[in-house]
Amino acid sequence: MGLAAVALAAHEGAHVVAVASSQQRLDLARAAGAHEGVLIDRVTPQIARRDIDVVFDPVGGALAMPALRTLRRGGRYLIIGFVGGKTAVPLNRALIKEIEILGVRAGEYARQDPAAGRRHIAAIDARAAVLQPQIGAEVALEGVAGLIDAMADGTLVGKAVVAVAG
Repeated sequence: MGLAAVALAAHEGAHVVAVASSQQRLDLARAAGAHEGVLIDRVTPQIARRDIDVVFDPVGGALAMPALRTLRRGGRYLIIGFVGGKTAVPLNRALIKEIEILGVRAGEYARQDPAAGRRHIAAIDARAAVLQPQIGAEVALEGVAGLIDAMADGTLVGKAVVAVAG
């Protein structure tokens, strides 16, 4: 999801700053269109003080507050996921900087408003050439257990493909 967001944002002309847990993931983000890349463990207060328009956060957890601090006045913080765990966000920060904090569930949005969902899918289809999935692993059905382990421990970089014979 993150690489697709990078590719679409860069295609639309945004200056994309990617934050990732490894150099390999940063390299993928740059290949997808990110202009800058920062490793998670190298995010310093100086780097965090930016004037970012939109934060796309699929992780949450301990990184949410540093990401929130990067936003300019009136910026938007999009909560896409929470694999990093629960996040406590002091709402006074949103008030002071006039920040919008939005939960985004694309699948639910399309279920609630099918016509709008179809319009958004059509808009993404129009940019389909921009979206080049990064395949990190391809396994036979028998290899799924190892694939799940790689996903769980964070060693899978990119998308996984399960090939089913038949």
